[in-house]
Amino acid sequence: MILADVDRHSAFLQIEAAQTRYKIALVRKKLVDNPYRDDEIHIFSFQVEKSEKNKNHEENAYKRISKLYSEGQVSEEELDDAETKFQVALTAFKIAEKDLDMAIEGSREEEVESAENEVLIARKNLDIAENNFKKTRIVSVVNGVVSNKHAEEGEFVAIGQILIEIVVSNPLKITFAVSEQELSYLIKGHAAKVTIPSIGKTISGEVSFISPVADLKTHLFNIELFVLNERGDIYPGMTAKIHLATNTINAYPIRADWLKFLDNKLGVFVLSKNKVKFIPVNQDNYLAKEIFLFENLEEGDRIITFSSQKLIPGESIY
Repeated sequence: MILADVDRHSAFLQIEAAQTRYKIALVRKKLVDNPYRDDEIHIFSFQVEKSEKNKNHEENAYKRISKLYSEGQVSEEELDDAETKFQVALTAFKIAEKDLDMAIEGSREEEVESAENEVLIARKNLDIAENNFKKTRIVSVVNGVVSNKHAEEGEFVAIGQILIEIVVSNPLKITFAVSEQELSYLIKGHAAKVTIPSIGKTISGEVSFISPVADLKTHLFNIELFVLNERGDIYPGMTAKIHLATNTINAYPIRADWLKFLDNKLGVFVLSKNKVKFIPVNQDNYLAKEIFLFENLEEGDRIITFSSQKLIPGESIY
């Protein structure tokens, strides 16, 4: 779908000018490659006279338009159009003069090379003009809905300025953030269940992006996942609850009142094979505001939650 045209008329004039220069370069190259007869030289002389008259006409028109523009009677677009026509006519006149001189004097080696280069340069300029013309028409490359317009018809816009915002409703991208502790349990492609409380709907999705850098303000890592919205009943901006299936780990939850100090280290006492064992904890054991033991637990170990006597690691208890 076409969203906007940006200064398309001026770009079209540039194409016309570039096409004229390219055709002139091709003619000049042809003239350089072939000798001329007296009757052909007469034709070139006539072309010079014709080009000069056209140049004078366009020059006078440009001066007249310039005066009217200074008085505010014509638009800037009309002034640019008149200047372009004058420059094209002036270029054609100069080339016609060169062609006449070349027809009279004959082609030199450097003139042949110069003519070939002019053709190449004119072709490149025409390609650039055509490419710029394509850029003046802005089209949507996705299916969606226009959510915001940042420019109106006739308004001047700057390079890189946002003109229109488009919201894609299917598939929907859902964004959320996790802490660095939770990040270690996520990988790209993880399955997810997404619940939309406002409509009571649960759908499936998968993690498509994990930010490699934390947000400087929140210190959280941004996560993205996509879900299908074929019925179109989920609207961008709705609140969602994300249920992620993470990697399975062996962990044992512990309560804060089970923690004890031993030699200025915080941890828990465990009864392992009838002997006391101390397992320290640190910030790595805190996950989602809960405390877990991930290591140093063996099958049959029991956490000592209360003891009326001092516990010493390695001491036997029966």
